[in-house]
Amino acid sequence: LARVTGHVDEHPLEALGILGALRKEAAEAQQQLAATAARLSLRWSFQVARGQIATELFALTHAPDLVVLGRRARTGTLSLGVYQAVQHVAEARAVVAVYDASAIARRALELARQVAAASGMVLRVLVAAATGQEYALRVAEVGKLLSGGSAACRRIAAVEPRVLAAAGRQEKAGLLVLGSDGRFRGGEGFYILLNELECPVVLVG
Repeated sequence: LARVTGHVDEHPLEALGILGALRKEAAEAQQQLAATAARLSLRWSFQVARGQIATELFALTHAPDLVVLGRRARTGTLSLGVYQAVQHVAEARAVVAVYDASAIARRALELARQVAAASGMVLRVLVAAATGQEYALRVAEVGKLLSGGSAACRRIAAVEPRVLAAAGRQEKAGLLVLGSDGRFRGGEGFYILLNELECPVVLVG
């Protein structure tokens, strides 16, 4: 998926140039997706659509799906795909999971643990807690869920888009993994994560 802002109706040659660049971008993304799917023995499909990114993307996904968000550049181009997340994690230092004691957060934590182990990265956990006592209890839960594995934990006030974006930057996240809910599947929350984080974001259903 790609995002273009501005008006080009009055400049047909400029419009043709943009369309050509988008077609090239789509072809490259499709090739990388096909190569990654073949390597992992996964079924795949590729589709080009017009409209708002969040609306079009989540209209095609279902609750159990994993959604990977990431930018290829600061020019406003958005590329979605596991291949990008894998490439970025390989160059970064930490996989960061978000934990709030919910069932979906437990699934996100397990996925983050697997990615960190497979890539040799450090696992860090942002623990949402209102009080120090609640934080201590949830840190203990994280330890049990990791079955003795180690992870550096940090307290955050709430699982909110701007809080996560700031914490992700501070933790130098190479990948942010969190449970997907209404705050992140469209609107402001979606675009905050997309625009304020350099790393890919995995939404776990």
